[in-house]
Amino acid sequence: MESSFAPIEQMLNFRATRQKDFPYQEILLTRLCMHMQGKLLENRNKMLKAQGINETLFMALITLDAQESHSIQPSEL
Repeated sequence: MESSFAPIEQMLNFRATRQKDFPYQEILLTRLCMHMQGKLLENRNKMLKAQGINETLFMALITLDAQESHSIQPSEL
């Protein structure tokens, strides 16, 4: 089974063979980070949805939990 990143890697390899000063490793690492971020967000959103919350509510709950009194003014959110 081919990975979902393989097409990007193939395009970068092709470009690197055509242009010798192509910064292959730097671009590959950047694209891999972007690819992984998307996958992480997708998995996190599935987990949040299973709990019946979204990203905004999750961040509000984390902010409240981080407060010593577990309370905050709405304008501080």
